[in-house]
Amino acid sequence: MCVCRCLHFFAKQLIDQLNQLAIHDSLTGLYQRHFLIDSIPNILKRKKRAEKRLLAIVFMYIDRFKRVNDRYGHAVGDNLLSRVARTVPDDSRPSDPSIRNGGGEFVVVGLFASEAAILRYAERLGSITSTLVFNESDEAFSITQSVGISLYQDGGEAFEEALQRADAFLYQAKEADRPFTPICIFRPENDKYPRSSVGIAPELG
Repeated sequence: MCVCRCLHFFAKQLIDQLNQLAIHDSLTGLYQRHFLIDSIPNILKRKKRAEKRLLAIVFMYIDRFKRVNDRYGHAVGDNLLSRVARTVPDDSRPSDPSIRNGGGEFVVVGLFASEAAILRYAERLGSITSTLVFNESDEAFSITQSVGISLYQDGGEAFEEALQRADAFLYQAKEADRPFTPICIFRPENDKYPRSSVGIAPELG
């Protein structure tokens, strides 16, 4: 009986570990993309319970990440990813899933009181990321992030559509002028694509 209980205990531990590996990125510890897709029903339930809050999808990309890999090697790139990844959940609510979307891209889905709160959150992450300094081969370098945001629209829109918009706005942010952190956000009430940054908020046409 004792042996059976021990085997059951270790089997349960192994299953729990395998489940964690299946939903978490092994490098950063963040959730993997398929966890986000599987969580869509729960995310929409949360939105329904908090009707007055905005559901935002925030896509973030480490600028010139491929160049870092090519110049310094994948070990440096992995270290960069790990350090940036630690800033994402640290500055997010526990209930807001933080996802590594592949490469140097991250996603956070969260409920916010206002559009201004969303922008403050994105700008804060950009500011934190810009303070990170990496030293390699007697060189020191820092990084920036591009951010694309979309707001989920109640009334029949598929959540996947909001994801696609955020991805498209991230691409638009990548093409923006430097050196500030570009943020493209979709405002459903006027269908415009404004851009904001730390201390700067110009409009895109």
